[in-house]
Amino acid sequence: MGGRFADIAFSFIIITVPMVLFAALLLGLVFHFRVTHNDSPNKHLQLHGTIDEPRVYYVNLSATVLVFIASWSSSLAPMLVSFVLALAAYPICRQYLNQARASSRRELLTPYQLALTLRFMNGGGFGAVWSWLKYHAGWKHVRQSQGSALSRTALVAILASLLALAVFAADTWLHVTTKTVEFIQLLPVASPAPYSFALNSNCTSSNNSLWAQYYSPAKPHPICSIAIGGSSAYFINSTQSLQVLNNVSEVATVLTYESNPPFTYLGIPQNQVKNLDYTATTFGMTTQCKPVSSQCNLRQEGASTTLYNCSDTWSGDLGGTGPNWDTAYFTDSDMTSGNTGYGVPNPYYWGYAAIDGTGIQSTSGSAGLIGSLPADILGLTHGGIAFVLACTITQYEIEYDSVNGTVTRFVSTLSNDSVANVWQVPPTINGYHAAPKILEATSTGIFSSTAQELADTIALAYSQAALALGAQAVIRTPSLAVQERKSFLVSRVPAAPLFTLVAANLLFGLLGVILALIAIASSGGDVREVQARLSIVGLVADRFEGQRGRDGVKEMDDYFEEKEGHDSMRVGIDRNDGAGFAYKVWQKTA
Repeated sequence: MGGRFADIAFSFIIITVPMVLFAALLLGLVFHFRVTHNDSPNKHLQLHGTIDEPRVYYVNLSATVLVFIASWSSSLAPMLVSFVLALAAYPICRQYLNQARASSRRELLTPYQLALTLRFMNGGGFGAVWSWLKYHAGWKHVRQSQGSALSRTALVAILASLLALAVFAADTWLHVTTKTVEFIQLLPVASPAPYSFALNSNCTSSNNSLWAQYYSPAKPHPICSIAIGGSSAYFINSTQSLQVLNNVSEVATVLTYESNPPFTYLGIPQNQVKNLDYTATTFGMTTQCKPVSSQCNLRQEGASTTLYNCSDTWSGDLGGTGPNWDTAYFTDSDMTSGNTGYGVPNPYYWGYAAIDGTGIQSTSGSAGLIGSLPADILGLTHGGIAFVLACTITQYEIEYDSVNGTVTRFVSTLSNDSVANVWQVPPTINGYHAAPKILEATSTGIFSSTAQELADTIALAYSQAALALGAQAVIRTPSLAVQERKSFLVSRVPAAPLFTLVAANLLFGLLGVILALIAIASSGGDVREVQARLSIVGLVADRFEGQRGRDGVKEMDDYFEEKEGHDSMRVGIDRNDGAGFAYKVWQKTA
């Protein structure tokens, strides 16, 4: 019988080519579409999660596509067992032929062993393995010695089945561990964006105090923030200050960095920095207030008089009802020196006395400070409270990192006095612009639990308002570093299951190569005849085609008369003369 090389080549190609191609395709897709994280251009801007995990590949391809392609291997692997056995049949049949010619009875197959062998050879798969295991273990005490042809066939089938299971397990592992994740890639920006702030040139030639900005036609000079002439004073760039104060500016916004104490600083409107991380410099301040009502001898003398006397420099009457307030600036913490016209030190000091909550009587059911009236909080005849705060204001120059909208590094350096004056003067001259924010904080603060909590609320409001009013003096300048943050979805593919699947595929290919070489070496002589007949087709031909089924032919189909167009016998199964069933033959018609 011919065709042995074609038969070997066909089985070899089916086993090796698809599995190797699937492995190559999977690896090709992974490495072709692989993306890696870039190092940040600035070490301070490194974002968490932007460093490649070890032994993990990020693939810019749908995870569904990847696992679908990976599943081709596990779908095909069980089908390859029969082709593996087709190659292994040549050396097995060679040995079987030699055993038959040597009349090695104990090495030959019993009828049931032949049936099991035929089931293996004809694609029985896992079912054939299970039948053999039941025979091998269940018939242990009654079965005959097992022919080597069956043992070797079962061994090859089990190894091929285990390899198919390994492909399935690796594919399942890859399915379970491959995830769709967000991938953030950091890209440098060619030109630094203007996210820093600096003083305009008019604020760098004097100490920026109130009287340093007094305008005289005889001696013209740059004016930083406040123009003073005669009896009037006005902002140089009121539009920018008021836009920042009301949070509608495209130039700057007032932000808060949570710390103890909290910092307020000038930052960039968030709609301008989407997907950008940066390092910038700016200006900020802290305001720390403490209640000093007792120290200032705050008291009510009659329903309409509320007096305080903090020092010879600052005292007054808040009246009996509110809201009402009084403020003053000082160069010392004792509030004794109120001469700030020629400049303030850094830090400088601010006093705030106020009445609020008029009409809300202090009862056991009243909320907040009105109900509890702790030390340094004075309850008033007509309801509400009065208090006095002493505040320390410190101006800073700040360098900070903003990564994904979050400040990750915040370094503050004490400003010089001329910078402090830039933010002290505007509230002094036009403080009514800041009053709504401070009064709102006062009204909110009266519901605090402690006097210090009230002081902290007002301190933050002052910082936000004062920083906004002084923002007219700043201009945008280039940031120190900028990077673009590009975000997209990728497949996260662990290396271990990926290469396990690839290795299992390649093992199938290697098995095909080895078995093909062995099959070629052992297929000479009559081995092809035995290999062809060790099949259901060969057994049927031998059983029903008479001598024709035993003669030599070129193709297995030639055993059957039907192929030549002749009438052929018919085969059926029916009850025999006893209690069983048997094959029955209806001979061909004459």
